[in-house]
Formats: sequence, structure tokens, C-alpha cells
Amino acid sequence: MQKNQLGLVKDQTEREQKKLTKRFEKAVSFVHSERTQLLQLQEYEGDYLSKIKQEQSHWTAENTGRYRHFCHQLSQAITSQESKLEQAEKHLELMRGELCQQQQKINVLNDVIARECAANIHIENTLLQKEMDEFSSRQYSRY
Repeated sequence: MQKNQLGLVKDQTEREQKKLTKRFEKAVSFVHSERTQLLQLQEYEGDYLSKIKQEQSHWTAENTGRYRHFCHQLSQAITSQESKLEQAEKHLELMRGELCQQQQKINVLNDVIARECAANIHIENTLLQKEMDEFSSRQYSRY
């Protein structure tokens, strides 16, 4: 592949990496917000349970049933949030892997381009040396 074509491929790969990076940053933000939401639910549950312990002696059977039902719903919400967070973290890890692969592609392309440039320079130097040798030998043969 010519140097110019490799440069185009590298440019396209870098553009793809930028898009992946933006998506990754959004995913990081999403994971952070999901984690924050989980922590808030857990804190709320803790506060709610401590409040229940303080007021429990004044409850009727009806109040106890409502509180238990609400605690169950809160526990389900926390479990659901934990599941959402776990899925978001898995997705984030997959994206991290994609970014690493993309960076490896760019590194390989940079290496190939550098080797091709070095090979071209070597060929040019060899041709230049050959021309100089021929010129020298022609100059020497005149005398």
C-alpha cells in the first residue's frame, strides 16, 4: 500500500477512535450517574430503616404493613439499580476494549508508515549513492 493510502487509513482509524472516545466518555458519565443513583437509594433505605426503628413502637398493624410493603419496593428498586449499574459497567469494559483495539490499530499503522518511510529513504539513499558513484567514476575515467 502506498504511503498516501496508509495515511488515509490511519486518518480514518483516528476519526473512528475519536468517535469511540466520545461514546466512552458518555458511558463513563452514565456509569457514574447510575452509581450515584444506587448510592442515593441505599442511603435513603438506611435512613428510612433507622426512622422505622425509632417510630416502630407507635405503629398500628396497618402502618406496619404499609412500611413493609414500601421497604420491599425500595429493596426491589435497589436490586434493579444494581443490575442496571452492572450492565453499564460491562458495557463500559467492552468499550474500553474497543478503544484499546483501535489504539493498537493506530500504533500498527504508525509502525507500518514509519517502516515504509524508512525503506523509501533507504532506497533513495541507495539510488543517490549509485548516481554519485557513477558520476565519480565518469569523472575519474575522463582523466
